[in-house]
Amino acid sequence: MINKKLDNLIRDIEPNTEEIDVDDNIAIKELFNKDKSRAIELILKTHKNYYYEIISSFHSLTHSFLVGAVLDSIYEALRGYELDERQDTYTTMSGTILKNKLLDKIRADKTDKRVLNSDSLSLDDLEEKGYSSSTHMKFVNEARQKNLNTVELVDYIETCEDLTDMQKEIVKVIIKHNGNLYQLDIADKLDVSRQVVAYHLKQLKEKNILKEMRGGF
Repeated sequence: MINKKLDNLIRDIEPNTEEIDVDDNIAIKELFNKDKSRAIELILKTHKNYYYEIISSFHSLTHSFLVGAVLDSIYEALRGYELDERQDTYTTMSGTILKNKLLDKIRADKTDKRVLNSDSLSLDDLEEKGYSSSTHMKFVNEARQKNLNTVELVDYIETCEDLTDMQKEIVKVIIKHNGNLYQLDIADKLDVSRQVVAYHLKQLKEKNILKEMRGGF
């Protein structure tokens, strides 16, 4: 599966002049603790074919979503796990996370279509389909967030099941600063690359999250 967005991102990544073995769990974790963006970039550039192979089966998902999911998965593997040399690498761990993200997205998209095509959007009907009250709020009362205060907005974002962890963090930063910051500001505060922020901002706009809260970012 040719993903031009991912191709361009990988092409712009600087070579591994540090000569860090990205499959050395201890070394790449140490780099991540110092420079999160660089650790993610090196894993992505070194094992690009591995990630291409995973996303090649998900033709129905947009290129932007796939790129964001790849970056998120590497970030979550490095952030959330402490692996030693006897365990799987952070690359394979991120691959497992990535596959689960993509499968969850496929399932969510199918469920969303069923709900949106339904004649009834009552809470009882949705709960019978396995939806929670927060999901019902998202579909039926999403405009209500315009009247929420900052704390309630953050709580609301945390309940949005179709947002990735990184997207939630980006939105919370935007809420905290009332939208008065640039992509580079967000990247700096979250210690990730501007490319990561740019991809997720695009997704958030498409989901009407930023537009709903700030009238456009």
